Amino acid sequence: LEMIIKIITLGLVLHKGAYLRNIWNFIDVLTIFISGVYIFLSINFENFVYFRLIKMLRLIRLLRLLKLSWRFSYFKDITFCVIGALKGVTLAYTFVFFTLVSFSCVGMKLYQGNLDYCASSFSTEIN
Repeated sequence: LEMIIKIITLGLVLHKGAYLRNIWNFIDVLTIFISGVYIFLSINFENFVYFRLIKMLRLIRLLRLLKLSWRFSYFKDITFCVIGALKGVTLAYTFVFFTLVSFSCVGMKLYQGNLDYCASSFSTEIN
């Protein structure tokens, strides 16, 4: 309802202050469209193949929180702190990723398919 009223008052695309020329409004339209497609497909097609993709695209709704953060300075400060903290976390995750990959490669080389049989002497039969 909010989107329809804004489109009527601001216009859709053609002039400078139009509704879709603002990136936040475009994200709102995209979110509403994706949610509508998801609802339509979930009602009409139960075994639709691309439900996971559409569910992932629904995460675009989280970008609306960024819109809120730009309106209030407190949320703006929190957003900048989180983005600033991502730099250090990214370095740590990169280190952990390469460590796990290198140990995985060593394990694959050491075992080379030798774990596909059971060498246990215990019997699994039930009397």
